[in-house]
Amino acid sequence: MWNWQEMWPRLKAKFERQPAAQRENNSRQFIPVEWYENRANTIAGEHYKKEIREYQVTETFVKVVIRIYFGDTFRDGYGFCEIDNLGTANAVDRAFAEAHRNGFDSYEMGWEDLRIYEKKGIRDKPAEEVFCVKCSKPLDAEDIEAMKKYPRLVVPYHVGTCAPPHLLK
Repeated sequence: MWNWQEMWPRLKAKFERQPAAQRENNSRQFIPVEWYENRANTIAGEHYKKEIREYQVTETFVKVVIRIYFGDTFRDGYGFCEIDNLGTANAVDRAFAEAHRNGFDSYEMGWEDLRIYEKKGIRDKPAEEVFCVKCSKPLDAEDIEAMKKYPRLVVPYHVGTCAPPHLLK
Protein backbone atom coordinates (compact mmCIF):
# COMPACT_ATOMS: atom_id res chain seq x y z
CA MET A 1 0.00 0.00 0.00
CA TRP A 2 1.24 3.50 -0.86
CA ASN A 3 2.08 5.72 2.10
CA TRP A 4 3.21 9.22 1.09
CA GLN A 5 4.56 10.07 4.56
CA GLU A 6 6.78 6.99 4.43
CA MET A 7 7.91 7.36 0.80
CA TRP A 8 8.66 11.07 0.62
CA PRO A 9 11.77 10.96 2.87
CA ARG A 10 13.11 8.10 0.74
CA LEU A 11 12.47 10.02 -2.48
CA LYS A 12 14.32 13.11 -1.29
CA ALA A 13 17.17 11.25 0.43
CA LYS A 14 20.74 11.76 -0.72
CA PHE A 15 21.78 9.54 -3.62
CA GLU A 16 24.26 6.75 -2.81
CA ARG A 17 26.77 8.11 -5.32
CA GLN A 18 27.29 11.73 -6.33
CA PRO A 19 24.99 12.25 -9.33
CA ALA A 20 25.72 15.91 -10.06
CA ALA A 21 27.01 16.84 -13.51
CA GLN A 22 28.52 20.11 -14.71
CA ARG A 23 26.78 22.26 -17.33
CA GLU A 24 28.71 23.07 -20.50
CA ASN A 25 28.88 26.76 -19.58
CA ASN A 26 29.95 25.93 -15.99
CA SER A 27 27.03 27.95 -14.62
CA ARG A 28 25.86 25.37 -12.08
CA GLN A 29 25.63 21.69 -11.34
CA PHE A 30 22.57 19.59 -12.08
CA ILE A 31 21.39 16.03 -11.63
CA PRO A 32 20.66 14.16 -14.88
CA VAL A 33 17.01 13.21 -15.33
CA GLU A 34 17.90 9.50 -15.45
CA TRP A 35 18.93 9.59 -11.78
CA TYR A 36 15.56 11.04 -10.78
CA GLU A 37 13.69 8.58 -12.97
CA ASN A 38 15.55 5.65 -11.45
CA ARG A 39 14.86 6.88 -7.91
CA ALA A 40 11.17 7.42 -8.68
CA ASN A 41 10.76 3.99 -10.29
CA THR A 42 12.73 2.19 -7.58
CA ILE A 43 10.94 3.73 -4.61
CA ALA A 44 7.45 4.50 -5.89
CA GLY A 45 7.12 1.86 -8.61
CA GLU A 46 3.61 1.79 -10.01
CA HIS A 47 2.68 4.83 -7.89
CA TYR A 48 4.98 7.01 -10.00
CA LYS A 49 3.77 8.39 -13.30
CA LYS A 50 4.18 11.49 -15.41
CA GLU A 51 2.25 13.18 -18.17
CA ILE A 52 2.91 15.97 -20.62
CA ARG A 53 0.59 18.84 -19.77
CA GLU A 54 1.86 21.33 -22.34
CA TYR A 55 4.24 21.18 -25.27
CA GLN A 56 4.77 24.28 -27.39
CA VAL A 57 7.34 24.92 -30.11
CA THR A 58 7.58 28.34 -31.72
CA GLU A 59 10.17 29.85 -34.02
CA THR A 60 12.15 31.15 -31.04
CA PHE A 61 11.54 28.86 -28.04
CA VAL A 62 10.26 25.55 -26.70
CA LYS A 63 8.03 25.30 -23.62
CA VAL A 64 7.23 22.04 -21.85
CA VAL A 65 5.11 21.37 -18.76
CA ILE A 66 5.27 17.91 -17.22
CA ARG A 67 3.15 16.71 -14.30
CA ILE A 68 4.83 14.21 -12.00
CA TYR A 69 2.66 12.02 -9.78
CA PHE A 70 3.55 10.01 -6.70
CA GLY A 71 0.31 8.35 -5.73
CA ASP A 72 -2.35 11.07 -5.66
CA THR A 73 0.22 13.82 -5.10
CA PHE A 74 1.38 15.73 -8.16
CA ARG A 75 3.60 18.65 -9.03
CA ASP A 76 4.26 20.40 -12.33
CA GLY A 77 7.70 20.97 -13.77
CA TYR A 78 8.32 23.70 -16.35
CA GLY A 79 11.00 23.72 -19.00
CA PHE A 80 11.97 26.44 -21.46
CA CYS A 81 14.71 26.62 -24.05
CA GLU A 82 15.53 29.14 -26.73
CA ILE A 83 15.97 27.87 -30.24
CA ASP A 84 19.17 29.53 -31.30
CA ASN A 85 22.33 27.76 -32.41
CA LEU A 86 21.07 24.53 -30.79
CA GLY A 87 18.45 23.74 -33.37
CA THR A 88 14.89 22.70 -32.62
CA ALA A 89 15.56 19.06 -31.69
CA ASN A 90 18.20 19.95 -29.09
CA ALA A 91 16.03 22.73 -27.70
CA VAL A 92 13.13 20.29 -27.30
CA ASP A 93 15.37 17.79 -25.49
CA ARG A 94 16.67 20.46 -23.14
CA ALA A 95 13.21 21.84 -22.38
CA PHE A 96 11.91 18.33 -21.58
CA ALA A 97 14.92 17.64 -19.33
CA GLU A 98 14.47 20.96 -17.52
CA ALA A 99 10.76 20.29 -17.00
CA HIS A 100 11.55 16.87 -15.51
CA ARG A 101 14.26 18.25 -13.22
CA ASN A 102 12.02 21.11 -12.05
CA GLY A 103 9.18 18.68 -11.36
CA PHE A 104 11.40 16.36 -9.32
CA ASP A 105 12.98 19.38 -7.62
CA SER A 106 9.56 20.44 -6.36
CA TYR A 107 9.57 17.19 -4.34
CA GLU A 108 12.98 18.23 -2.90
CA MET A 109 14.67 15.38 -4.74
CA GLY A 110 18.39 16.00 -5.18
CA TRP A 111 18.57 18.89 -2.73
CA GLU A 112 20.96 17.08 -0.40
CA ASP A 113 23.26 16.23 -3.31
CA LEU A 114 23.33 19.76 -4.74
CA ARG A 115 23.67 21.55 -1.40
CA ILE A 116 27.46 21.15 -1.45
CA TYR A 117 27.59 23.37 -4.56
CA GLU A 118 25.69 26.29 -3.02
CA LYS A 119 27.57 29.54 -3.02
CA LYS A 120 28.53 30.72 0.41
CA GLY A 121 26.66 33.67 1.85
CA ILE A 122 28.27 36.93 2.88
CA ARG A 123 28.52 35.80 6.50
CA ASP A 124 30.51 32.68 5.49
CA LYS A 125 33.12 34.34 3.28
CA PRO A 126 36.53 35.49 4.49
CA ALA A 127 36.39 39.17 5.43
CA GLU A 128 38.88 40.23 2.74
CA GLU A 129 36.44 39.06 0.05
CA VAL A 130 33.53 41.21 1.30
CA PHE A 131 33.32 44.96 0.67
CA CYS A 132 31.12 47.54 2.37
CA VAL A 133 28.35 48.76 0.06
CA LYS A 134 28.61 52.29 1.46
CA CYS A 135 32.37 52.99 1.51
CA SER A 136 33.63 50.16 -0.77
CA LYS A 137 36.40 49.19 1.66
CA PRO A 138 36.90 45.55 2.70
CA LEU A 139 35.23 44.40 5.90
CA ASP A 140 37.34 43.01 8.70
CA ALA A 141 36.68 39.88 10.75
CA GLU A 142 34.93 41.89 13.48
CA ASP A 143 32.46 43.32 10.94
CA ILE A 144 31.64 39.83 9.63
CA GLU A 145 31.08 38.58 13.19
CA ALA A 146 28.96 41.63 14.02
CA MET A 147 26.82 41.05 10.90
CA LYS A 148 25.88 37.61 12.26
CA LYS A 149 24.20 39.33 15.22
CA TYR A 150 21.86 41.38 13.01
CA PRO A 151 19.60 39.22 10.79
CA ARG A 152 18.22 42.32 9.01
CA LEU A 153 21.73 43.20 7.84
CA VAL A 154 21.77 41.20 4.60
CA VAL A 155 24.15 43.42 2.63
CA PRO A 156 27.70 44.06 3.84
CA TYR A 157 28.35 47.18 5.90
CA HIS A 158 30.97 48.21 8.40
CA VAL A 159 28.69 47.70 11.37
CA GLY A 160 30.15 50.43 13.58
CA THR A 161 30.37 53.22 10.98
CA CYS A 162 28.42 52.57 7.78
CA ALA A 163 25.41 50.42 8.64
CA PRO A 164 22.04 52.20 8.74
CA PRO A 165 20.84 52.31 12.38
CA HIS A 166 17.40 50.86 11.59
CA LEU A 167 19.08 47.60 10.45
CA LEU A 168 20.90 47.24 13.77
CA LYS A 169 17.77 46.68 15.84
